[in-house]
Amino acid sequence: MIVAGAISLACILASCKRLALAIAPTAFDLDMLLAALAQPGSAAKLRAGLEPLPSWERDLLEAACAEHPAARGPLMDEQVVEADWTTERWMRAPRVGASVATSAGFLCASVILIQALGAGEVDLGGMGATGSSLSLALTALALGIVGTAFCVAVHVRAQAITRQRRVAVDRLVDRLRTLQPGVLRAIS
Repeated sequence: MIVAGAISLACILASCKRLALAIAPTAFDLDMLLAALAQPGSAAKLRAGLEPLPSWERDLLEAACAEHPAARGPLMDEQVVEADWTTERWMRAPRVGASVATSAGFLCASVILIQALGAGEVDLGGMGATGSSLSLALTALALGIVGTAFCVAVHVRAQAITRQRRVAVDRLVDRLRTLQPGVLRAIS
Protein backbone atom coordinates (compact mmCIF):
# COMPACT_ATOMS: atom_id res chain seq x y z
CA MET A 1 0.00 0.00 0.00
CA ILE A 2 2.84 2.40 0.83
CA VAL A 3 4.52 1.57 -2.46
CA ALA A 4 1.35 2.32 -4.42
CA GLY A 5 0.96 5.61 -2.57
CA ALA A 6 4.57 6.61 -3.15
CA ILE A 7 4.39 5.78 -6.86
CA SER A 8 1.11 7.67 -7.25
CA LEU A 9 2.60 10.65 -5.44
CA ALA A 10 5.64 10.61 -7.73
CA CYS A 11 3.35 10.52 -10.77
CA ILE A 12 1.29 13.40 -9.37
CA LEU A 13 4.42 15.47 -8.75
CA ALA A 14 5.69 14.82 -12.29
CA SER A 15 2.30 15.89 -13.65
CA CYS A 16 2.43 19.05 -11.54
CA LYS A 17 5.83 19.83 -13.07
CA ARG A 18 4.29 19.46 -16.54
CA LEU A 19 1.41 21.74 -15.61
CA ALA A 20 3.82 24.38 -14.28
CA LEU A 21 5.84 24.24 -17.51
CA ALA A 22 2.67 24.53 -19.59
CA ILE A 23 1.40 27.52 -17.61
CA ALA A 24 4.61 29.53 -17.77
CA PRO A 25 6.87 28.31 -20.59
CA THR A 26 8.34 31.77 -21.10
CA ALA A 27 9.42 34.54 -18.77
CA PHE A 28 6.74 37.03 -19.83
CA ASP A 29 3.07 36.95 -20.76
CA LEU A 30 2.99 36.92 -24.56
CA ASP A 31 -0.36 38.68 -24.82
CA MET A 32 1.05 41.51 -22.69
CA LEU A 33 4.03 41.83 -25.04
CA LEU A 34 1.72 41.84 -28.03
CA ALA A 35 -0.33 44.62 -26.45
CA ALA A 36 2.87 46.57 -25.74
CA LEU A 37 3.86 46.29 -29.40
CA ALA A 38 0.58 47.90 -30.47
CA GLN A 39 1.65 51.29 -29.09
CA PRO A 40 3.77 53.53 -31.33
CA GLY A 41 7.46 53.51 -30.45
CA SER A 42 7.00 50.71 -27.94
CA ALA A 43 8.88 48.08 -29.93
CA ALA A 44 12.25 49.73 -29.42
CA LYS A 45 11.48 50.41 -25.74
CA LEU A 46 10.45 46.81 -25.26
CA ARG A 47 13.65 45.60 -26.90
CA ALA A 48 15.74 47.90 -24.70
CA GLY A 49 13.90 46.69 -21.59
CA LEU A 50 14.45 43.04 -22.43
CA GLU A 51 18.09 43.50 -23.43
CA PRO A 52 19.68 42.65 -20.05
CA LEU A 53 17.36 39.69 -19.39
CA PRO A 54 18.18 36.25 -20.74
CA SER A 55 14.80 35.17 -22.07
CA TRP A 56 13.13 33.69 -25.10
CA GLU A 57 11.35 37.00 -25.71
CA ARG A 58 14.65 38.85 -25.91
CA ASP A 59 16.00 36.27 -28.35
CA LEU A 60 12.87 36.63 -30.47
CA LEU A 61 13.24 40.40 -30.61
CA GLU A 62 16.93 40.02 -31.50
CA ALA A 63 15.95 37.68 -34.34
CA ALA A 64 13.36 40.21 -35.53
CA CYS A 65 16.10 42.87 -35.57
CA ALA A 66 18.51 40.86 -37.70
CA GLU A 67 20.58 43.15 -39.89
CA HIS A 68 20.26 40.96 -42.97
CA PRO A 69 16.66 40.69 -44.19
CA ALA A 70 17.32 37.18 -45.52
CA ALA A 71 18.37 36.00 -42.06
CA ARG A 72 15.42 37.53 -40.25
CA GLY A 73 12.84 34.89 -41.22
CA PRO A 74 14.96 31.82 -40.42
CA LEU A 75 16.12 33.32 -37.11
CA MET A 76 12.52 34.01 -36.11
CA ASP A 77 11.51 30.51 -37.21
CA GLU A 78 14.26 29.12 -34.99
CA GLN A 79 12.75 30.99 -32.06
CA VAL A 80 9.31 29.57 -32.88
CA VAL A 81 10.81 26.07 -32.77
CA GLU A 82 12.44 26.94 -29.44
CA ALA A 83 9.06 28.14 -28.12
CA ASP A 84 7.42 24.89 -29.23
CA TRP A 85 10.09 22.88 -27.44
CA THR A 86 9.71 25.00 -24.30
CA THR A 87 5.94 24.65 -24.36
CA GLU A 88 6.03 20.89 -24.87
CA ARG A 89 8.59 20.00 -22.20
CA TRP A 90 7.46 17.07 -20.07
CA MET A 91 4.43 16.68 -22.35
CA ARG A 92 4.29 12.91 -21.92
CA ALA A 93 4.71 12.95 -18.13
CA PRO A 94 0.98 12.99 -17.23
CA ARG A 95 0.13 10.18 -19.68
CA VAL A 96 3.02 8.05 -18.50
CA GLY A 97 2.20 8.91 -14.89
CA ALA A 98 -1.40 7.80 -15.36
CA SER A 99 -0.27 4.49 -16.77
CA VAL A 100 2.35 3.93 -14.08
CA ALA A 101 0.00 4.87 -11.23
CA THR A 102 -2.70 2.50 -12.48
CA SER A 103 -0.24 -0.33 -12.97
CA ALA A 104 1.32 0.22 -9.55
CA GLY A 105 -2.09 0.22 -7.87
CA PHE A 106 -3.12 -3.04 -9.54
CA LEU A 107 0.27 -4.65 -8.92
CA CYS A 108 0.34 -3.74 -5.23
CA ALA A 109 -3.26 -4.89 -4.76
CA SER A 110 -2.46 -8.18 -6.49
CA VAL A 111 0.66 -8.74 -4.37
CA ILE A 112 -1.30 -8.08 -1.18
CA LEU A 113 -3.99 -10.58 -2.20
CA ILE A 114 -1.39 -13.18 -3.27
CA GLN A 115 0.36 -12.82 0.09
CA ALA A 116 -2.98 -13.24 1.84
CA LEU A 117 -3.60 -16.42 -0.17
CA GLY A 118 -0.15 -17.73 0.75
CA ALA A 119 -0.76 -17.05 4.42
CA GLY A 120 -4.10 -18.83 4.29
CA GLU A 121 -6.11 -15.71 5.06
CA VAL A 122 -8.39 -16.10 2.06
CA ASP A 123 -11.07 -18.74 1.83
CA LEU A 124 -11.60 -19.35 -1.88
CA GLY A 125 -14.57 -21.66 -1.34
CA GLY A 126 -16.58 -19.05 0.49
CA MET A 127 -14.97 -16.18 -1.42
CA GLY A 128 -14.16 -14.56 1.89
CA ALA A 129 -11.00 -12.84 2.98
CA THR A 130 -9.92 -11.24 6.15
CA GLY A 131 -10.92 -7.63 6.26
CA SER A 132 -7.41 -6.32 6.70
CA SER A 133 -5.98 -7.96 3.56
CA LEU A 134 -8.88 -6.94 1.40
CA SER A 135 -8.87 -3.46 2.85
CA LEU A 136 -5.13 -3.06 2.15
CA ALA A 137 -5.57 -4.34 -1.41
CA LEU A 138 -8.46 -1.98 -2.10
CA THR A 139 -6.53 0.93 -0.59
CA ALA A 140 -3.53 0.24 -2.82
CA LEU A 141 -5.83 0.04 -5.84
CA ALA A 142 -7.59 3.27 -4.83
CA LEU A 143 -4.26 5.09 -4.48
CA GLY A 144 -3.34 4.03 -7.99
CA ILE A 145 -6.68 5.23 -9.33
CA VAL A 146 -6.33 8.58 -7.53
CA GLY A 147 -2.90 9.08 -9.10
CA THR A 148 -4.30 8.17 -12.50
CA ALA A 149 -7.26 10.54 -12.20
CA PHE A 150 -5.00 13.41 -11.21
CA CYS A 151 -2.57 12.75 -14.05
CA VAL A 152 -5.38 12.56 -16.60
CA ALA A 153 -6.87 15.84 -15.38
CA VAL A 154 -3.47 17.54 -15.60
CA HIS A 155 -2.92 16.15 -19.09
CA VAL A 156 -6.23 17.52 -20.36
CA ARG A 157 -5.61 20.95 -18.80
CA ALA A 158 -1.99 21.15 -19.97
CA GLN A 159 -3.03 20.32 -23.54
CA ALA A 160 -5.54 23.18 -23.54
CA ILE A 161 -2.97 25.60 -22.13
CA THR A 162 -0.38 24.45 -24.67
CA ARG A 163 -2.77 25.20 -27.54
CA GLN A 164 -3.36 28.70 -26.13
CA ARG A 165 0.40 29.31 -25.80
CA ARG A 166 1.01 28.27 -29.40
CA VAL A 167 -1.62 30.72 -30.59
CA ALA A 168 -0.04 33.49 -28.48
CA VAL A 169 3.42 32.73 -29.91
CA ASP A 170 2.03 32.81 -33.46
CA ARG A 171 0.30 36.15 -32.88
CA LEU A 172 3.45 37.69 -31.40
CA VAL A 173 5.67 36.40 -34.19
CA ASP A 174 3.20 37.55 -36.85
CA ARG A 175 3.18 41.03 -35.31
CA LEU A 176 6.98 41.15 -35.23
CA ARG A 177 7.12 40.06 -38.89
CA THR A 178 4.98 43.05 -39.84
CA LEU A 179 7.32 45.51 -38.12
CA GLN A 180 10.32 46.87 -39.95
CA PRO A 181 13.68 45.93 -38.41
CA GLY A 182 14.55 49.64 -38.13
CA VAL A 183 11.51 50.21 -35.92
CA LEU A 184 12.80 47.58 -33.51
CA ARG A 185 16.38 48.86 -33.52
CA ALA A 186 15.69 52.56 -32.95
CA ILE A 187 15.30 53.45 -29.29
CA SER A 188 12.88 56.33 -28.79
